[in-house]
Amino acid sequence: MDPLSILAMVRGLPWKVIGAIALAAGIFFGGWTVNGWRWQSKWDNREAAYSKAAEKSSEEARAKETDWAARFAAVDKEREAERTKANEEIARFRAAVDDGAVRLRVRAHCPAPGVSQPAGTPGVGDAAAPELDPAARQDYFALRQGILDLERQLNEAQDLLERERHDAQR
Repeated sequence: MDPLSILAMVRGLPWKVIGAIALAAGIFFGGWTVNGWRWQSKWDNREAAYSKAAEKSSEEARAKETDWAARFAAVDKEREAERTKANEEIARFRAAVDDGAVRLRVRAHCPAPGVSQPAGTPGVGDAAAPELDPAARQDYFALRQGILDLERQLNEAQDLLERERHDAQR
């Protein structure tokens, strides 16, 4: 159909029918528009609720993180005194070994008297006790420091887990 034939059909209709059709079309499209606004309002409300829930969740997570950081700092402060004391003890022990006041000894035994050792085998006289080589002493202290550090870290982790479990039970 071409536009002229549509115009010819419309000219043959009474104006009341054309008005009724226009009114119905207006009501239909007006309702369509109002329904769109209603759905848009529902969508906006739902989006605002999701946004508010996400914001609340984020604030709770930040509060938990801040609380956890404060508890971690408290545990770290408690353990700092222990760490300082252990480091001072190791430093005193190292100084005593270096000064010769204390000797590091290896738990060992020499062959029983009367047992012959093969020729050329290095050995220690009967009066001397075996002890660490001076180069190995530093390794000993490094190992001892490492053990203390690991023990401290383990204790801190256990304290944090215990506090976390205690707080979760509340």
